[in-house]
Amino acid sequence: MKFITIRKNNFNREDPLKISSSSLLKYAGFEEYEGFEDILDNFRYVSGRRFHNSDTSKYSLPNDKTELDRLELSHGLLKHAFDGNYSSPMHDQLKDGITVLDIGCGTGKWTIENAVEYPQSTFVGIDMSPIFPTEDRPQNAGFIECNVLYGLPFPSNTFDFIHQRLLHAAFTEEQWMKVIKEIMRVLKPSGYVEFLELDGLNFNNSGPRTKEIMNKGKQKLAH
Repeated sequence: MKFITIRKNNFNREDPLKISSSSLLKYAGFEEYEGFEDILDNFRYVSGRRFHNSDTSKYSLPNDKTELDRLELSHGLLKHAFDGNYSSPMHDQLKDGITVLDIGCGTGKWTIENAVEYPQSTFVGIDMSPIFPTEDRPQNAGFIECNVLYGLPFPSNTFDFIHQRLLHAAFTEEQWMKVIKEIMRVLKPSGYVEFLELDGLNFNNSGPRTKEIMNKGKQKLAH
């Protein structure tokens, strides 16, 4: 597992489209479900576990209460292991006030923790499953139900810092290229994007059966 930090170069810089923090947070509000049919549209159930209902994403983990608890624990472990929520040189900018996007925010833990720590900055979390909090959130944080594979619903040059982690198995190789291209579109010149992903499906001293399973997994993720 490793951090990958990319900075968007300044060449051919154009004046970024101005978008206020208040407008961004107003857009990143919450949509109430109108009925049970909406819930069925967003989720599907397999063997008693709840999953997303998107045909485009290869993300295979559930999104029910058990999984949310695991995600909360995983966040704490990663924060402890890497001594913080990010590795990019953004502390001073976050203190002064910037716009931040968290892709695949899940429970919103990363988004909310940073919003509390940096009240001058604006944080927006997106996820294709609406499992983020709809209340008890900081005023400088908002969430949007959004599948990044359909594009990001923001103007170009909107965000100073973009964060994404543990989505290595959610996209095919072709989809990864589309996602990165879209991320760079909404990232401001001189902005940073940070990925925290597994360093491939590689295991040390694995036996023949494990190697067979891993090879099949790699082939499936590539298509």
